[in-house]
Order: sequence, then C-alpha cells, then structure tokens
Amino acid sequence: MQDAFFANLINRQRELRAHGFDSEQTDEELVDYAFGLDDKLAVLCESFGVKLVQDVRGRWTVIANDEKGEKW
Repeated sequence: MQDAFFANLINRQRELRAHGFDSEQTDEELVDYAFGLDDKLAVLCESFGVKLVQDVRGRWTVIANDEKGEKW
C-alpha cells in the first residue's frame, strides 16, 4: 500500500512539472494558469472560426462565428 502511495505522489509531482508547477500550486498560480488557458482556448477557437458559449444550463457549446450562429 505504501508503494502505491509513493508511486502516486511521484506521478503527481511529474504531472505538476509537466504543467509548469514546481510544487503544489497556490491559489494565485491556479488563477494565472486558468487565465492563460482561457487565452489559449480563445486563440484556438478564433483560428477555427468558432466561439465557446454557455447555455442556460451552464453547459459549454461551440457555435460558428458566422452571421447565422449555427451550432456545430
């Protein structure tokens, strides 16, 4: 059981480093990361000619950036 715990801990540290964190992130680092991710998603959507919007239920939907606003 201890082996699994330490293996999970090592994997978690590896994942954190892969995402640019040296250790457990602070709230401030998480906010900065979320803003950066939002910017990247906006650029990706713009390159595909779509945008992300939330419907009334809070679910994210991709819609075309044309005048019709047709959903994909």
